[in-house]
Amino acid sequence: MLLILIGFATRVVIGFSPTVWASSLRTFIVLYFALIICIIYLSKELLELRLKYEYVVWAMLIICAVVSFAVTLFFIQLFNITLSL
Repeated sequence: MLLILIGFATRVVIGFSPTVWASSLRTFIVLYFALIICIIYLSKELLELRLKYEYVVWAMLIICAVVSFAVTLFFIQLFNITLSL
């Protein structure tokens, strides 16, 4: 949880920069990596628990990932954002 808060805090701090508009989606990189690390940790914990309905949990995680990806693509297209790194 602390890692997610740190990732979110860096995004808020970067938001005060006047160049945030030019940076576009690159300002989310720290938050994305924090979320990836937390997901890997939670996946490891789930594998150790061996839940009765483990497939439901994995299906929900996959659905969330697909929806998140689709929303990101939608906003990229909506705001005509170029992904130049």
